[in-house]
Amino acid sequence: MEFEFPYAKHGLSIVLPAYNEEKNLEMAVSACLRTIPSITSLPFEVVVVNDGSRDQTGAVLDSLAADNPMVCAVHHPRNKGYG
Repeated sequence: MEFEFPYAKHGLSIVLPAYNEEKNLEMAVSACLRTIPSITSLPFEVVVVNDGSRDQTGAVLDSLAADNPMVCAVHHPRNKGYG
């Protein structure tokens, strides 16, 4: 069965908030990329929202997104919090 998603280009979007996560981000994204295909056959993306981090989270995220088209990087220029 083939699905059509009129509002998104992927069947499943995993969204990870990130604030000062330079040490954890690669592990978290890698775990998603490794695990998701084992639980669904839907196409997917991993959207990481860098919420104004003050460390190297943004650079790590950009590198991950450059290396894998399933990773989408979103950057907030300043921290907006979870709300």
